[in-house]
Amino acid sequence: MIRLAIIGAGSMAGEHATQFQALEGVELVAVCDVDGGRAQAFAARHAIPLPIPISRQCWPGRRSMR
Repeated sequence: MIRLAIIGAGSMAGEHATQFQALEGVELVAVCDVDGGRAQAFAARHAIPLPIPISRQCWPGRRSMR
């Protein structure tokens, strides 16, 4: 069994979740995003047990993509 986490709950992540969940032997266990609410909503939509908010402090100097 391969256990995966998706980093980022943006537009492409939904397709990644769908494709990973279709693979035998793969389990999605977490989703991480700088927006905690977005991580929680994504986890609920895709039955992922662990939504993780990531602080922007983890990436000093990172510019927002928004």
